[in-house]
Amino acid sequence: MPAAGITVYLLDSLGNKIDSTQTDSDGKYSFTVPVGTYSILMIPPAGQTFVKPKSGNDPTKDSDAGTNGQSIPITLTPANAVVDGGITPPAKPTGTISGTAFIDKDTSNTQTTGDLPAAGITVYLLDSLGNKIDSTQTDSDGKYSFTVPVGTYSILMIPPAGQTFVKPKSGNDPTKDSDAGTNGQSIPITLTPANAVVDGGLKPGICSVPFEATATSASCINGNKNIDGKIVISGFAIGLKYDIIEASSYTLSATYQLANNIPNDGILLKDLASPALPKVYTIRVFSAAGCVTDKTVILQSTSCECPPAICLPLTIRRKRG
Repeated sequence: MPAAGITVYLLDSLGNKIDSTQTDSDGKYSFTVPVGTYSILMIPPAGQTFVKPKSGNDPTKDSDAGTNGQSIPITLTPANAVVDGGITPPAKPTGTISGTAFIDKDTSNTQTTGDLPAAGITVYLLDSLGNKIDSTQTDSDGKYSFTVPVGTYSILMIPPAGQTFVKPKSGNDPTKDSDAGTNGQSIPITLTPANAVVDGGLKPGICSVPFEATATSASCINGNKNIDGKIVISGFAIGLKYDIIEASSYTLSATYQLANNIPNDGILLKDLASPALPKVYTIRVFSAAGCVTDKTVILQSTSCECPPAICLPLTIRRKRG
């Protein structure tokens, strides 16, 4: 399309500006000058640049202005010279498509207090024909975002193995529902220069987080108690996290995102002194899918005293020789 209103400078052989004009509604301009050497400098609109010059096989159709808008010098005989300038199209207005993937712990099909963010969910941006044109993953808060030119798009979220999406468009609050269909794909979104929100609610996974837990009491050396008690878990899968409290049940509100990474050796607490009375600990292990398992262990007191002496009856028999 013609670029109207472009400022065009006529430069002499030394590069000095000696005349100027603007392109008309058809993008055209003209200078009538004496024979000599000149060049042309075009000023692009803000946010636009010139295309690569001298492209293609037809010199009447290419752009003569360099990427800085200036042509090479033209030595003008009593004839005409044509210097064209191709400008990149103006940037389209953009908008943002963003949202949250969440684990619907209370199976309400909506985001409520107690639901968990779904981190690491792959999210695809689809064009109006359903082609994948970009992708990202949800962050630790379950959030993702795409900044795109105005147009029509849809979102496709890929659930973890063993999980599916909740019923979409449930409840009365559109800011709390799930926009992804049960197949993980949203309906098309026609984006104006504004923002759109597409959330996705996942059903909780199969909540089995297997592991074993043991508490080992402090040992004794020469009748003295060592400070080497420990609490250890084993048989856990990679990627799980944990929290541990001194109580007979887990009463905190920690989530997978706030929990601790399980050490490779499984030792959660070490260098524990022998308690005066047995201590009870509860270990909660979290999976990224929002599942938890609690186990309780007891750290027993250590006794380093020797056992009391036991008197045994002694029988003496006299043998005749």
